[in-house]
Amino acid sequence: NVQKGTTYRIAAPIGGVSNTYRWVFDGEVVRDATVDTTGSSYIIQDIGYENQGKFTLIVENSEVPGLTLTSSPQEVYATVDIDFIPIYTDIDGLPAPLDEGDANLLQVIAPGQPFDSTQQVTIDATGLRFPEVILGDYLISIRTDSLLLRSKDGRVDSVQLLPTYYRSTFLWEEADTLFLRGEIDGDSLIMQQRPRPLTPEDGNGVVGLTVESEFADVSGPGAKVLARRTVKRAGCSLRRRRRATGGRTENDEFELVAYKETDDDGRVTFNNLPDGTYRLNIEYPGIPMDTTSFLEFEVGAGGMEDNTLTLEATVAEEGIAVELVEALGVLRKYFKDLQIFPNPADRAINIAYKKLASENVRVQLLSISGQVLKEQDVTRGFNEQMALNVEDMEEGIYLLRFFDRTAQSENIMTYRVLIRR
Repeated sequence: NVQKGTTYRIAAPIGGVSNTYRWVFDGEVVRDATVDTTGSSYIIQDIGYENQGKFTLIVENSEVPGLTLTSSPQEVYATVDIDFIPIYTDIDGLPAPLDEGDANLLQVIAPGQPFDSTQQVTIDATGLRFPEVILGDYLISIRTDSLLLRSKDGRVDSVQLLPTYYRSTFLWEEADTLFLRGEIDGDSLIMQQRPRPLTPEDGNGVVGLTVESEFADVSGPGAKVLARRTVKRAGCSLRRRRRATGGRTENDEFELVAYKETDDDGRVTFNNLPDGTYRLNIEYPGIPMDTTSFLEFEVGAGGMEDNTLTLEATVAEEGIAVELVEALGVLRKYFKDLQIFPNPADRAINIAYKKLASENVRVQLLSISGQVLKEQDVTRGFNEQMALNVEDMEEGIYLLRFFDRTAQSENIMTYRVLIRR
């Protein structure tokens, strides 16, 4: 790693005469010469984003036909420092420099891959500095604990700030990508304040959520396995629908009413939710929310029994899928003692229940992206059991959805199921 603008010489010394040297960068030959041993060096002029990366030397010799020598890649990258001072709004409503907290630099890798945390630094009175950052594409996130502040008139209060992405959003998908190609001069990041804590006077709705990740790991030679882990400190937010004037639903907005982070077991609970329609978001930079899963729901009138929902989220390469695992009001309307087993499944998923009161229930097996793969009716009656054959399905995560076919918008229950062999 060398400072941007540096002229840098790389070399792979080799003896002999009548050598042909080819330096290759990014699949293209950047130097091709038949010279003495000086041909085994290459000078990178004014290194920057376009000419940083892996350089390889290929050597051949007319007196030794059929022999090609190839060097290991010589990696040279251009770096700059990132410096700026985050800003927040103090209790007097005035902009103030943030002088405490942590800043995290996340590198954008590729679509469908989690962003890579490359540096974490502490914020102080001088702001933040990420030293010697390789030119590339990044997100910056900043978090801080409560700030205890004194106003001009002597009031003392605390300011709760959201973990905020560059430049001013708590959602990574809405963040500005920092296309780092040179020095950062005078840039800023504006912190957002958390919504006020909800109290029993606001409502009695409860949403419980568990977040787990499941990514493919390589364990041993070529042995690809799915590693399931709880996700700690995942930012989870609930936004409540605010009706637009004039009654046009396409103009409705969703206002942030609650933000919390998962604990060490990947769990979080939102209490005191007022009645309304909510939208859930889970922050896992690089992995988007699966919009076909259970992200929008009703709390209160017309919603779930006892205003209580229990959700489970799985973070995978395909996206973050959310399912409803407990919705007593709707479930009791249809089933008594519904059981899904085994999970993980191998050849078949068994569906058993003591009672089904409706003849209009269907079950679907969906991909994590929402594509319907299998579908069939569920028999009305007592002490019934059916099997959904999955022998032809690939290993992975799927959703098993029960719904009323007379009103497909009424989702009775969705389970996350795994197929493994």
